[in-house]
Amino acid sequence: GVTLYFATQNAGLQNAPAGDATVILGGGIPLASSILGVTFLRERLGRLQLAGLICSLAGMVLVGSMMNGGGAHSALGLILLLAAVMSGAIYATLGRRAYQEANLMPILSGCAIFGALFLIPIAMVEARSTGVPVLTAHSVGLLVYLGAGCSALGFALWAFGLRHLTAVQNALVSNLELPVGLVAAAMLGEHLQDAALVGGLLVVVGAMLAVARWPRRGKPSTP
Repeated sequence: GVTLYFATQNAGLQNAPAGDATVILGGGIPLASSILGVTFLRERLGRLQLAGLICSLAGMVLVGSMMNGGGAHSALGLILLLAAVMSGAIYATLGRRAYQEANLMPILSGCAIFGALFLIPIAMVEARSTGVPVLTAHSVGLLVYLGAGCSALGFALWAFGLRHLTAVQNALVSNLELPVGLVAAAMLGEHLQDAALVGGLLVVVGAMLAVARWPRRGKPSTP
């Protein structure tokens, strides 16, 4: 859930266009999570959740079609990204059970610690070919922010979410990082094409449908 996912994701991003990666990761993880959830966790995919999944997939395709990664299509990149998809989906499926326990934070901390330890050999191999990075005050600040805010806090909230949401609901809500990223890009002055905006809106609609419920009809009152 940590080492394999991030290793295959980062390697896949280096061997595949950004648009392909957006579609594969953003659309593949919810789809694979829903399949595993229905198969192994006996989760029911209602009509609203199915509609949300379709909306999210359509939004990812629209955004991905607008992103030119500047790279060539690579079979290796595709395989690595698909491996990341399966790793993330399996982690979400197992986490749906594991994070129901009372000791949620120790389990999550253990996953992060072992994930970081297993990443050290991969980082050392990469450092041999790219060189050891020079740490500056700016880069250390970024590491602290990314580690504490984007990783520790993000995973903790994600794990708590799995207590109350199904695996596919959690994946669709997590896809909201795409429209948030589009809003941030617009605030930084980047021009966004209409298709990307529509795609981001579809992802938002998909997340809303994933957690929505049909209104319950009240029982007719008896005289």
